Amino acid sequence: MMNQTIRRVLKFSVGCVFPAILLLVFVLLAIFFAILYALPQYADKNMVPSLSYLVYVFTSIISYGPYATIPLIISLVTGVAVFFSVTANFMADIIGFSLLDIPKRVFADNKNTDRIKSTYFPFEVITEPADVLPKLMPGPGLIPDYRLPYHRRREGVNTTEEIRTLLLQNRKILVSGIAGIGKTREVGKLLSNLIDEGFTLLYTLPKARFDAEITIPDHLKTRLVFLFDDIHLRCVDPATFDDQPDTTYDFLKSIEAFIVKLTKKYSDPEIFVIFISRIDIQSWGHILYPSHPLWREVICYELPLPDIGSQTGFIMSVSQQLDINITDHEANSLAQANDGTFRNLAQNLFRAKSNGTPLDITSFMPKQGMTWASSLSERRTVSAILG
Repeated sequence: MMNQTIRRVLKFSVGCVFPAILLLVFVLLAIFFAILYALPQYADKNMVPSLSYLVYVFTSIISYGPYATIPLIISLVTGVAVFFSVTANFMADIIGFSLLDIPKRVFADNKNTDRIKSTYFPFEVITEPADVLPKLMPGPGLIPDYRLPYHRRREGVNTTEEIRTLLLQNRKILVSGIAGIGKTREVGKLLSNLIDEGFTLLYTLPKARFDAEITIPDHLKTRLVFLFDDIHLRCVDPATFDDQPDTTYDFLKSIEAFIVKLTKKYSDPEIFVIFISRIDIQSWGHILYPSHPLWREVICYELPLPDIGSQTGFIMSVSQQLDINITDHEANSLAQANDGTFRNLAQNLFRAKSNGTPLDITSFMPKQGMTWASSLSERRTVSAILG
């Protein structure tokens, strides 16, 4: 009795439920594609024979019920494939890409990932103190940036040691400051000292990506310093993402994940990370500081402006390199008129040397990027103040 009941249930399910489900699926598909077909942008006449073929196959299967033959089922699969291939153009509009592109994308992503995993190491290894500044500061000018003299910013204050102390305490630091203040130079001096003590600098290459598996060579497992210079530029330069669909948030998130993995894997207290960025509101907006999770465990050190004595000493040193005659009093006047950056002082000295003209308070441009016309009134004001 029980067996007969089970057979009746199975017969009913196969004979009625199965065709009913197929019919429901067909009706939903028919309604969906009928609506699309009614839209002008999807009025593709090639849909007509394809849709008619599906109607025939579905009707045949419903009619045959459980006695549907294997060839008929194969015809159904073929019909669905033909239908989707014919209508691939508006399917791409709906979901953003054609269903036929899925295998291609998966294969391409896997191939790219395998390639990156096997060879990817986005750093330049620097092990000699003398190589640090030429790499970080090649810069244009009559004198390369790395050959410009270093001067302490404040009398009796060792800025390099202050950064070093914070780095040793926190292991991750963001050195910030206005453009031209000497951020890279200050960090470069610290890095040269650390390499002298046995550390290895891993300088991040342009277009470096951190969403792939990065393998650190076996001989680089301890006493490492990772440098991310001008991180604010990396976050706005389209070349950073190398035509990949990343966002700034995801880019910073991938760096955070890399640092976390690095810390957990090697658990070395002498693995440090240094970021360098401008301090202005626009640049901090580019790096999403301080809201992004990356910065939660990164201590920020704001580089102070050099005092008048430091700027005066810089002017005297560079003028001697360029063979420009400037007195101490003139250098002090220029320092007081300056915007506080070493870069502007260097640009004024380079300009005077190139033009063969003396550099004094009347010809000095107080701010970076100013033209003679835009700085004329300001230079007059400064001259009046300084006498």
